[in-house]
Amino acid sequence: MVKPEKPENRDDHLRDLEKKLRVEAARRKGGKVTLAVIAGLIIATVIPEIYFYKADQSKFDDIHAKLDRQEKILADQQSLLSDQQDMIAALPVKVSGEVDKSLDILYRRPELETASGEIAEKLNGQGVASLDGASVLEKIFPVAGKLLRKGLSEEEFITQFITGASQELGAVAVRNLIEAPLRKLGAYFYAQAFGSDTDRLLAKLAAISLELEDQQKGIASLRAEELKDRRTILARLDAIERVLRDRRGGGAATTVTMDGPVMEQRTIYFPLGKMKGATVDAALDALIPWLKKLESRYKCKVLVSGHADSTGPEDRNKFVANARAKYVAEYLNAKGFNVDYVSGWGERRQEKLTGDNVAEPKNRRAVITATCREKSIAANITGAGKDPKN
Repeated sequence: MVKPEKPENRDDHLRDLEKKLRVEAARRKGGKVTLAVIAGLIIATVIPEIYFYKADQSKFDDIHAKLDRQEKILADQQSLLSDQQDMIAALPVKVSGEVDKSLDILYRRPELETASGEIAEKLNGQGVASLDGASVLEKIFPVAGKLLRKGLSEEEFITQFITGASQELGAVAVRNLIEAPLRKLGAYFYAQAFGSDTDRLLAKLAAISLELEDQQKGIASLRAEELKDRRTILARLDAIERVLRDRRGGGAATTVTMDGPVMEQRTIYFPLGKMKGATVDAALDALIPWLKKLESRYKCKVLVSGHADSTGPEDRNKFVANARAKYVAEYLNAKGFNVDYVSGWGERRQEKLTGDNVAEPKNRRAVITATCREKSIAANITGAGKDPKN
């Protein structure tokens, strides 16, 4: 987050103002400067200036501190969001592991030996195959494991299990003879594999998904509040500038240096996978008048930050973001504008929040931020600079 620059010390300005007050006092007294006149003018003009400056500076510091706190909260939220996304990505593997564990336990259950022994006996009696119970389980077990990962309903699972197991056993022609024990095995597989442990994991997955949505909403809210505070700071600083300008109004003009923080941003969007190109150049050319206007009035620090969408690996997105920022900075330098800072954020700090592997156009961008303060203003003090003899 780029924050407005803090006002500089105004001691030089106040000394200059005191000098002008001495000139004014001398003029009013026909060249005779009295301590009472100077003291009166200082009390009337300089002390209010110091008081209001300190009050405004204190308010600036308070808002600045609030932005620091919110930036830390935002960073914490982003870290939590990343952890949640990693957890969700790992859950399907964990669920699959639980299914494997359940099936491994099932393979050793005595209930299975009875049903598989019945199937072997029927097939051997028909001369279809020469198998024992263990051989039957060895053939049909992979069928059950494959179907359990499909997330089928119990009836769908049992129906497909009977068909697949009959094919594995080479007993399609006599399927009716072994359908009852196969159905018993299928029901047992399904009930045990999707027991309380797996249900708990699936419930946890649903809960984390809801929590992730809440976190995304929270981050969006924080970003909106951050933008609001940033605008509040700029509006407040503009108000300070107007008050000080009005307080110096009237009479002959004398130029004095003062701060007037201004922050403006412009965004350049990039085509998918591109780090430069004709459309980017055209967009940058359109911003040249804006930068010229700023630099004609202000002394500016220019920051360029590059960003990427979430497609591709994170290290690649970091490289792309850096390349975009570097290209924009070099383009502006070639046009005569000095870029003070360049940064690349990869797929972090998205303009539009998305999940992983989303080609969101608004996130493929470079942001140009100009933080400026006014070079000079006209501060009018009645009669300032006149020769007291005239």
